[in-house]
Amino acid sequence: MKSMTGYGVAEKIAETLVINAEFKSLNGKNLDISMRMPKFLQDKELVLRNRYMAQLERGSVVISIYIEKRKGFEMSLTINTALFEKYYKDLEMLADKLGADKKDLFSSTLSLPEVTKTEDKSLNDGDWELILEACDEAFAQLDNYRITEGKQTEDVLLAHCEAIEVAMPNIEKL
Repeated sequence: MKSMTGYGVAEKIAETLVINAEFKSLNGKNLDISMRMPKFLQDKELVLRNRYMAQLERGSVVISIYIEKRKGFEMSLTINTALFEKYYKDLEMLADKLGADKKDLFSSTLSLPEVTKTEDKSLNDGDWELILEACDEAFAQLDNYRITEGKQTEDVLLAHCEAIEVAMPNIEKL
């Protein structure tokens, strides 16, 4: 017997990353998994869901992965110049037409969708394996927590059943 409530956390340290994985689960009729992770791991979400889904069975589960990038972790920034120029010119014309201030137009245009893209250059298979290790360790803690709490709940229920069984002769007399 397992509880649906549990918690597990793990940390792994690599040369370029510090990885923290956290699993929290609460009671829930069905299985509902929410994932919180850095954008550069989003393509791994399905892998992680499938890895733990069958073992979780039920409950409302939040899986959080936090990654701190250390020295040596390279990021590259790509700017879609053609899209930036189109956005900028269109917004500049609109500002002129409306008599709006154009002071922050450059920075505002940089924040529009698809104008910039950051790519992580240093996440390798070893880093991914370390992320999985952290997740597996956090999941194991969550599972142990759920087993322990399930055993405690089972003990309480059995004690109530025994109390009812002891009381049954008196109840039958009444």
